[in-house]
Amino acid sequence: MTMKMKMLCLAVALVAGATRADSGFTSIFNGRDLDGWIGAKDLYYVENGELVFKEGPKNFGNLFYHRPFTNFTARFSFKLVPNGNNGFAVRAGRECVDGGALIGGNKAMADAAYNGMEIQVLDDTGDKKQHLKPWQYHGSIYGVVTAQKGALRPVGEWNDEEVTVDGENVSVVLNGKTILATSVKGLPTDGGTPDGKPHPGLHNPSGYIGFLGHTMPVRFRDIRVKELQSSASGRCATICSQTPLEGVWVADMPTEDGKMSAFWIDIHRKSCGQLDAQLLYRWGVPYFYGWTASCREGVLTYVIQQHRDKQNPSKSRYQFFRCRRAGSDLNVKMTFEDGCGKEIAPGMEFTANRRLGDGPAPDLSKAVYGQPVALFEKGIADWKVMDEKTPNYWTFADGVLSNRVKYDDKGKIIHGANLVTKRADFKDFNLKTEFRLKPHCNSGIYLRGIYEIQINDSKGEVIDNRNMGSLYGRIAPTKNAALDCGVWQTYDITLYRNHLTVILNGMTVIDNKPVCGVTGGAITSDESVSGPIYLQGDHSDIDYRNMVLTQILK
Repeated sequence: MTMKMKMLCLAVALVAGATRADSGFTSIFNGRDLDGWIGAKDLYYVENGELVFKEGPKNFGNLFYHRPFTNFTARFSFKLVPNGNNGFAVRAGRECVDGGALIGGNKAMADAAYNGMEIQVLDDTGDKKQHLKPWQYHGSIYGVVTAQKGALRPVGEWNDEEVTVDGENVSVVLNGKTILATSVKGLPTDGGTPDGKPHPGLHNPSGYIGFLGHTMPVRFRDIRVKELQSSASGRCATICSQTPLEGVWVADMPTEDGKMSAFWIDIHRKSCGQLDAQLLYRWGVPYFYGWTASCREGVLTYVIQQHRDKQNPSKSRYQFFRCRRAGSDLNVKMTFEDGCGKEIAPGMEFTANRRLGDGPAPDLSKAVYGQPVALFEKGIADWKVMDEKTPNYWTFADGVLSNRVKYDDKGKIIHGANLVTKRADFKDFNLKTEFRLKPHCNSGIYLRGIYEIQINDSKGEVIDNRNMGSLYGRIAPTKNAALDCGVWQTYDITLYRNHLTVILNGMTVIDNKPVCGVTGGAITSDESVSGPIYLQGDHSDIDYRNMVLTQILK
């Protein structure tokens, strides 16, 4: 055999070996942009196919993959600078993604090292790292379990790492050497770990993975994940596969206060075979509510933890959604139960239909427009409040529509009415308007009454799917184009064949993207019908002027 043939065979063998080694792994970073990631997207960027944290003495930011994982093996490569510091988040709670907003700003619950686990990624040989505690070494579970030192390659070279989390077992392999193999089973969460601090999320059964930036430009590439099959999830998957539940299901469901609410649930099968779900119910965002999903005997049970009392479970409150197939539809039964399984409030049952896809992106250059309609031409005469029983704080003067919320004697907002156009025949259209907000404003414009374009005070903040320019909870803007409060800003919004384009202050922040589903507060779950424009007025001051809608005829 010639030397050339030998080299060719060796190359083929290496490729085959790499393919076998990566069998079952899915890449979660495309090397081009941050698509699929949430969190501090303004503090990370992509360069030469690498994910890089922005250097800065005050830069601290976490980037998470958009959905949680249970049991998995993650592989990635990283390159450190001298004294470089980052981390790999394991089963981080949703509070970490939300920055602690869910729990009143509790820092421990917003930090993946405590509400979850942080696998250290840092140069523990650096001259500024000689003071480290053993549980801070690279590969350690921060504050909890120490990893073995000595497997890092010299600073500036690429390292290959593999993190496996299976139940309570955690292992870290660095450059082919196992530096951590441990179990967190039985470890305390109340401050009994080596760092002496509470780790309330140490035993999270599932959560988000991602990177935890600390001022230094650490680089990552080749980020892949393989979800692992456990015996329990395997049994659930087998049972539920007999009656397929996968898909996106929608319904107009009754609520406990006698009203109607848009319901949206995405039931999907992870690569390990286990079913998982994401839910939108009434308000919020699709990933906001879910605490756990389980499947047994053809029924997927999705649980919202509303209140948990460890000392007295009978005082806990959970909301259960139990879903089973009913012909071509999905039967959903909602109940309220305490921590002992006792029903504590009337439940309800309803039927959900499968949501159809959004189709291919349309060619906006071929859209045919009708005549522009000035929605404020008659002042407020063409508008009405959505609920006559709710205080109406809307006024119109000198071409400006204004909302000014009221407060009670304790300084708490008295929620006002949302305003909606009397016309409800808007389907595909372009909407242009100017708006002005005050500090801490949180408002929005609903297209067709179902898709909220967010308006809030978010200049300079982390880009995510709940800040200015977003389709709330669905699509994050590609850039932060928000201006200062108190100045007039502009929206140029096009909704065409269930695809959305948003231009904020002259910058395209959403470019012809599929809408994916209704947003919290939608007046219906039916995305096939025309609808009104409605403006949030229940919790913030806001001004509008020059609102013009031009329908797309075909």
